[in-house]
Amino acid sequence: NADIVARGVNKAAAVGWLERYAGGFDEILVIGDSLNDVEMIRRYHGAVPCHAGAAAREAAAVIVEDVAEYLMSRSL
Repeated sequence: NADIVARGVNKAAAVGWLERYAGGFDEILVIGDSLNDVEMIRRYHGAVPCHAGAAAREAAAVIVEDVAEYLMSRSL
């Protein structure tokens, strides 16, 4: 499995594009579990599930069991 993309094109760039051009968000929540998610997790203070790779866990603001737990914790 391989992804070939232009330099600087990644999930963080995609979320940034949505933030700029779709706008109006009160909050942006991101969750990822692998190396290609690290920049997005770091930039948006995101979460990772407990099974995430080491680099993703190090970048995370919070580690959760799954996406549902993350969403529930944010809605309190």
